[in-house]
Amino acid sequence: MPIEVFYEGRIYRTNAKGTYDPDTGELTVIKGSIVSETVKQFQKTSLINKLREQYTDENGVLLQSISFDNPSLAASFVSGYSSNGLLTWHIDKHRTLRDMKKS
Repeated sequence: MPIEVFYEGRIYRTNAKGTYDPDTGELTVIKGSIVSETVKQFQKTSLINKLREQYTDENGVLLQSISFDNPSLAASFVSGYSSNGLLTWHIDKHRTLRDMKKS
């Protein structure tokens, strides 16, 4: 059963919502989420830029939901830099996906 998650970035003004499927590891970023304005240079930069051109408008708003095979790639899509999705996606204010996996 998918779990609702969120990603809020204070520095880069991101605000994303998604669903995480613990059985498959897939994370879907929901339409209307806001991604960072810039993408920093890292291993997946070209992929992230290509996906953003296809799925976001000029204000960084996601035009349709998009699924990723792991939470880290979804977090990198939202943040614009290499991110550990288990630490950046939250279930609630005090619990991350990593905390959920521990219990």
